[in-house]
Amino acid sequence: MRRRSAVEDWWVMLPDTEAAAAVAGRLYREGLRRVPHASGRPWLVGRWDARQEVSARAGEARVVVLGRSSARAPELRRRTERVRGPSDAEGAVAGLAGSFHVLASVGGRVWARGTASTACRLFTTRVDGVPVAAGGADVLAGLSGAGPDLETLALRLMSPPVTSTVLADRTVWRDVRAVPAQEALVWERDGRRGATARWWRPPEPHLSLREAAAAVRQALVEAVGTCTADGGTADRPATTLPTPGTANHPPHTRTEPPS
Repeated sequence: MRRRSAVEDWWVMLPDTEAAAAVAGRLYREGLRRVPHASGRPWLVGRWDARQEVSARAGEARVVVLGRSSARAPELRRRTERVRGPSDAEGAVAGLAGSFHVLASVGGRVWARGTASTACRLFTTRVDGVPVAAGGADVLAGLSGAGPDLETLALRLMSPPVTSTVLADRTVWRDVRAVPAQEALVWERDGRRGATARWWRPPEPHLSLREAAAAVRQALVEAVGTCTADGGTADRPATTLPTPGTANHPPHTRTEPPS
C-alpha cells in the first residue's frame, strides 16, 4: 500500500468534447500544466516537469512527447507539419530514443501510446460516461472513485505468478484498464473509441549478428544519453523537484495499492 508521492508527475488526457471539458473542471488547480486541443477545449491536464515535455503544433495537429527523449522542438515541429491524421504522429517521433508517451490530437481525433517495453503505460476508464486516459492507473482511480479490484489483487499475489495473458489489460482498480503496450489508444472526435491500432511489431530478423549488436549498442548509447542530459545519471535522470502544494498532488488523496 502506498500514497503517490508529491514529487511524482501525473497527467490526464481528455477527448475533444464539451462533456470532457466538464470533467476537466475537477482537475483544475493553480500550478497545473494544461495543453488544449486545437478547438481550445482541454486535452492534457496535470503536473509534469517542463523539461520532460517536447511539443509541437501545426494547423490542427498537436504532438506531445512526454518523458525522457531525444526529441527537439524544432525538428518535432517540422515533422508535425506533415501530420494529417492521428496515426501520422508515429512518423513525427520516428527514431527518437528514450522512454516516453506519444500523445497527439489532430482536429480533435486523439492518438496515444506508451512504450513497447511497458516502462511507460497507458490506462483508460470512464468518468460520468466520458472516456479518460492517463499514464497512471491510480490517477484514474482517484478521478473516477474506483475501488480496488480484489480478484486482480489476489491473482497478482499468487505464487507461482499468474501468466500475463490471464491478467491482460486488468489493473488493481475496478473499471480501470491498461492499453496493450503494442497498441495505440485512438479516440474519434466525439470521444468514441476508434479501431484498434497496432503501432509496434517485433522487427524481422534480417540483420547479421554483428550488425544487430552494433545497432543495439547505438540504441543503448542514445537511450542512456537521454538520462544523462542536463546533469542526470543513468539511474537518476535530471528532474526538477516541485514546490510542495496542492498542485503537486494527483486528483486523489487516499492511500492505495500500486498500479
